[in-house]
Amino acid sequence: MSWGRIAVLCLCAFFCLEGWGSEARLRHELWGQPAVCLQLTAGSQTPGPINLAGAQNEHLFFLVLVEGATSSLQAELEGLTAGLEGQFFRVVAVPPDSGSKYPADALLPLGDDYPGSASELLPLWVSLKITPDCPPGFYTLHLVITHRDRSRRLPVKLQVFRFALPEDLPLTIFAGFWHQPDFWSRYDKGSPGSKVQIIKRYYQSLREYKINALGGSYPLPLDRLPPGQQWENSSPYHELLEYALDELQFSYFQIPRLKGWQTSAQPQSHFLYQAQIFYPGYGAYLRRHGWENRALNYLADEPREQQGEAVVRAYAQAKALIPRVKTLCAGWHPRPEFAKVIDIWSYQAAHFRKDDQEQARRRGQEAWLYANRLHTIGSPLSHPRLIGWLLYRYQFSGYLLWGVNFWPQDPWTTPPGPKDFYRRGTFYYPHPQTGVPLATTRLEALRRGLQDYQYLLLLDRACRRGLVPPKEQAALQAEVRRFTENFSYSSFPVSMAELEAVRLRIGQLLDGITDLPKNSGTVRERPRPESHKTVIRKTSSEDCPCGYHIL
Repeated sequence: MSWGRIAVLCLCAFFCLEGWGSEARLRHELWGQPAVCLQLTAGSQTPGPINLAGAQNEHLFFLVLVEGATSSLQAELEGLTAGLEGQFFRVVAVPPDSGSKYPADALLPLGDDYPGSASELLPLWVSLKITPDCPPGFYTLHLVITHRDRSRRLPVKLQVFRFALPEDLPLTIFAGFWHQPDFWSRYDKGSPGSKVQIIKRYYQSLREYKINALGGSYPLPLDRLPPGQQWENSSPYHELLEYALDELQFSYFQIPRLKGWQTSAQPQSHFLYQAQIFYPGYGAYLRRHGWENRALNYLADEPREQQGEAVVRAYAQAKALIPRVKTLCAGWHPRPEFAKVIDIWSYQAAHFRKDDQEQARRRGQEAWLYANRLHTIGSPLSHPRLIGWLLYRYQFSGYLLWGVNFWPQDPWTTPPGPKDFYRRGTFYYPHPQTGVPLATTRLEALRRGLQDYQYLLLLDRACRRGLVPPKEQAALQAEVRRFTENFSYSSFPVSMAELEAVRLRIGQLLDGITDLPKNSGTVRERPRPESHKTVIRKTSSEDCPCGYHIL
């Protein structure tokens, strides 16, 4: 069996299968993930239902593999009422000829043109959003799949729990958004402002996937901006930042990164000279808009041990010039003196030590995580989903993704490889016709894990109030520990089915508690400093020309 076929089959749906007939059956199972295959040429036997359950303000998905279909296939969900929203995608390989080696993972809207050839299986990804105002209860829907002169109706049974997930997280999820001028120019069609509109579509999608800290920025010509420059006149930089913070309500954003911090311990350092010019003017810009407490200065990344003095000098200079802007660094084992000038340290999973984290916290330093190997293309979807569970178990307050749209070469013509770190920083592809964001199955699984994190926090709240039987509480926590044990070197054999089973147990338990939150945004288990809080994601440990590294 080819990798392409395996990859399609392992994209699991979160549902139970009951009574599937010859039209829809369990085709295969990998990593504990069921995949359902629908034969359009079969008889009219009625299949059993797809069973789903979720809270208000939650996103669910499931997968149907349709045999014998072409790109003309159509789908709809019958029975959707106010509060339920459905979307349909084909899961496709990028580039089209990479499916024999790497799993398909791009979500192309159903009906859009795909530059690849048709295969014998069309993987149909169905996304279902339960809105915050959806009434709780039981719903009977039908997935209607139509292809040419044939149509099939698959029953879908949905339970909406009597509680809601908060709109945002009490964590910071930081995503590095890379400026891609070649791609923006390719798709802007020459119309004024169109590239800005494409970038805004990516920003909007990031928020939909629970990412609340925006890394990277539209580039500023720092070497050509004179002192006293009004940053508001630097369009489209200001337009995009204002859109991200004021309209989309990102909690945090990364300020422009000055280069050359490594020279800060040297006499007549150009970095220190540049910092004295840039930071005061930029700080005034932040104060004019009330953004100081939402800014992050991610100055250095994975500094080496011998660079410790330069790290302290560079961050100390930044702190002296813009003291209200939080500082962030990522790497292995932080020196004790780093806590005086670095507010947030993001720990590389492979080198994480609990003692380091606890000592840094006592010194007032916030702890984030990055675990690049969990979002490599070809890894089971349980791996990106597990990130939320790791953040909960080890009490990290953020997650670092160094990239979400890292395309060093055209992903539609270049297969995954060392240059793009096997897609560890690629959670989106540009739409082949328009350039707008195409999310991936890995990004969907990441959001599922962040929603799982919210379930676990609601469970904690109920346990503290004595609303959960101690035996059940102990059993659930034992499962969490089993899934997340020894994460620095674990291969994480946990399956999507196992994670989903625990989520459903928690959901049914919370559904029986009458005084949990009934609308989104009402629960925040951890106070957020100032006005917001952030999570960052990151990937690797080998030297990389982009300034990041790979695990």
